[in-house]
Amino acid sequence: MGEVPDSGRELPDGVDEGPHPALVFPAFAGTEIAATLREADPGELRGAADFLARITAAATEADARLAREGRAR
Repeated sequence: MGEVPDSGRELPDGVDEGPHPALVFPAFAGTEIAATLREADPGELRGAADFLARITAAATEADARLAREGRAR
């Protein structure tokens, strides 16, 4: 039997441990996200992109204000 790295568990002979669990979700989620984007209405995507741009700008401004006030971490 082979040992699963960093777990102390034993696997039966011939059983591959497979990809690390931390890699499985991003790969699956990426596939799901890509399918959703392909099926989405372009106007809806533009609206979402505009919203994310406004949120990013607000966060950037808040970070700059905190830095100017000496409250940034």
